[in-house]
Amino acid sequence: MEDFAVSVGLHAVQLHGSETPDYCSMIQRVKVIKSFRVDSAFRVDTLRSYGSGTFLLDGCSPGTGSSFNWDRAFGANAFGSIILAGGLNPENVAHAISTHHPFGVDVASGVESKPGKKDYETMRRFIEAVYRADVALMGAP
Repeated sequence: MEDFAVSVGLHAVQLHGSETPDYCSMIQRVKVIKSFRVDSAFRVDTLRSYGSGTFLLDGCSPGTGSSFNWDRAFGANAFGSIILAGGLNPENVAHAISTHHPFGVDVASGVESKPGKKDYETMRRFIEAVYRADVALMGAP
């Protein structure tokens, strides 16, 4: 997988399986974004064993637009950069950012007018909400 990623010019791979910390650490030539489903069994200290990396924290049903209990992710950024996903939309993304200070956010269905159809006005409102939350975190006027 790593050879293929390098051969097509990728700089990062996003892993959504049951990859172990040892497996992830063997990937050296591209950045690893390790995905975790945040459900009742998720423990934030699990991230520690993966070293300082980038973690995508998603709901239990990726692709459904369902959010997870964001309280379960509290403190995750102590172990690396986090990307929040699952159920984000223009109305809740600012709260998610101000609460968890993620490296990034991942949105799909939260900016759709119907499954698979992005809504440009909703995308604009989402981006503006992210920008405002970012500016507030940086303490800019």
